[in-house]
Amino acid sequence: MASGDSGHAPDQRASAAGRSSWLPWALVAATPVLLALVSWDTTGIYQPVQAWFRLFGFAAIAVELVVIVASVLAATQPLRPLALLPRWAKLALAVLVGVGFYTAVFVAPDALRAIQWTFFSVVHILFGLAVAGLARTIDPLTQRAIWKGILAGVCAYLLIVVVFVAAALANRFDEWEYFGLGVTNIRQVGFYSVVGAGAALGLATAEARRAPRAFYVLASALMLSLSFWSGTRGALIAIVVAFLVGAVLLPVLRTVQAWLMLAAAMAGGALLSLAGPVPSPIYGIVRLSASSGRHSPDVSSGRLDLWTGAWNAILQRPVTGYGAGQYFLVVQDQAGAFNHPHNIFLQILFHWGVLGAASYFALAAFLVWKAVVALRDPQPSDVPALLAGTSLLTMSLYEGSLFHSYPTMMIAFALAFILAVPRTPVGHSA
Repeated sequence: MASGDSGHAPDQRASAAGRSSWLPWALVAATPVLLALVSWDTTGIYQPVQAWFRLFGFAAIAVELVVIVASVLAATQPLRPLALLPRWAKLALAVLVGVGFYTAVFVAPDALRAIQWTFFSVVHILFGLAVAGLARTIDPLTQRAIWKGILAGVCAYLLIVVVFVAAALANRFDEWEYFGLGVTNIRQVGFYSVVGAGAALGLATAEARRAPRAFYVLASALMLSLSFWSGTRGALIAIVVAFLVGAVLLPVLRTVQAWLMLAAAMAGGALLSLAGPVPSPIYGIVRLSASSGRHSPDVSSGRLDLWTGAWNAILQRPVTGYGAGQYFLVVQDQAGAFNHPHNIFLQILFHWGVLGAASYFALAAFLVWKAVVALRDPQPSDVPALLAGTSLLTMSLYEGSLFHSYPTMMIAFALAFILAVPRTPVGHSA
C-alpha cells in the first residue's frame, strides 16, 4: 500500500529529514542487544519481572514506539497509506481492530493480558507504517547501510550469547531449554539467526567485490551457527525456503553464485557450531535429530498436540475467538507451558475467530501482492528484506514469529522496506 508513491521522487523536505534521522534505524538495529541485556540472568532463578520482559519483548515495543514518534516528527505522514487503501481493505482493518478489542475486553479470560497483546498488534501496524514513511526518503546507499546495521545488531547478539553461555556454565545454570537471553525458549534464537543470515546473504548478492562478499558469507555462517549449535532446525529450514521463494521473485537469487553462497554459509555454520560447548542434550548439530522426535513417531516435536488443542478450542468459539494471548489459559497444553499454537493460521483463528482471520489474511494477501509488484523493479536492498522477512514468515507456520515482538517487528520492517523504498533504476544504485 505504501508502494503507491514509490515511483515518485520524495520531496526535498522529507528527503532531508530522512537523511538526517539516523536514530530510528540505529534503534531497530540495536534491538537484539537491548532484548538480550534486559533479560540477562545466569542464575536460573525465576524472576517475574524479567520473565515478563522476555515474553512481551518490551524493549522491542519501546523501539517501535520511538520509531513511530520519529516518523511523525519527520513529517513523513505515516498514516497516509491508510487513506489510500481500497474501501474493502479499510473495512477489513476496522473489523480486525474492532474484533481484537472486543474479544480483549468482553471475551478473554485474562482481559488485561489480551488488551496488552492487542495493543502490541496495533503498535506493529503503526511501526510498519512509520518505517514505510521513513523509507520513502532514503537513497540506495542508506538502504544498504541500514541492513548492514541490522546485521551488526544480530552479530552483537551472538557475541552476547557466547559470553552468556560462558557465564552460565560457570554458575552451573540448568535452564538450558528456557535459555532466557531475549527469548523464552532456546528455539527462539532462530529468529535472530535468520534475520542475520538473511541480511548477510542479501548484502552478499549485491556485492561485486570478492573480499566483502566473502565477509558477508562468513557473517551468515556465524548467524546460522547459532541455529546449528542450539538445535533449531526450523530456522535452517526457513532460510532455505526463503531462498526458494526469493528465486521465484528475484533474478539475482536464481544464480549459481547465490546458491553456492547459501551452501557455503550452511556448511560453515555447521562447522562453526562445533567450536562451542554443548550444554544440553537438546543442543548441537549432532543432536538436531533429537529435537526432530528421533525417539518418537511425532516428528513435529509435539506440535501436532498443540494444533489439535487449538483446533478443538476454535470449534467452540469459531466466530470471534478468545482474544489475543489466551492460548495457555484456554488450551493448557502441558500445564499451560505454551503461549501460542505454533501456527499463524491457528493462532489468528484462535485469537479472533473466522471474522478476524478473514480480515487479517485478506489484508496480508493484499500487502504481499503489493510487495510482489514492487519487486518487479528490484533494488539491492530488496534481497536482505525478502530473505529475512520470508524466513520469519516461514517460521510462523510452525513457530511464534508472528506472536513474539521482535520477529513480528522485523516482518513489519522488511515488508515496509520493500513496499516503500524509492524504485530507481538498478544501474544508478550504489
